[in-house]
Amino acid sequence: MANPVISDVRYGDQCQNGWAGQLGHESRLAGFSKCRIVLVDTQHNLAGQLGHESRLARHAAFCLKTSCVLLQDTLHFAVRLVAFCFKTRCVLLQDILHFASRLDAFCFKARCVLLQDSLRFASNLVAFCFKARCILLQDTLRFASRHLAFYLKILAICLMVALRFVYF
Repeated sequence: MANPVISDVRYGDQCQNGWAGQLGHESRLAGFSKCRIVLVDTQHNLAGQLGHESRLARHAAFCLKTSCVLLQDTLHFAVRLVAFCFKTRCVLLQDILHFASRLDAFCFKARCVLLQDSLRFASNLVAFCFKARCILLQDTLRFASRHLAFYLKILAICLMVALRFVYF
């Protein structure tokens, strides 16, 4: 899968009044929560209105580095390559750890994650867990078990294969 190109990000008043359109023949816009932030993916057509009224069916997209993958309907684009939002709780993936809620914390540069009570690990792998669904991220993404908790100090889980989704 080729890396997507994020060609434009718009903020605030630029989309507050239902701003939408196309920026080139392949560009589509994605808005997040009343269009406070607009993200443009020019290659994969993953974008769509992600505001209150519409979603990408049961999937939405997010970016890690420049790789876009599909996840559950509650996960949305927020800011170009640096943020995502789980329901109303937003997490910034920047050079330092930003806390946007007590349940969601994500450290991208240090590659450590602190999310909810079921997550118990710190390792070089990028991993996170939303509620009962655990996900391991390195260069790839895979849905693990709904009931699986990661204990990477005890058990090493490495996914070095192409992007795949496993639903249980």
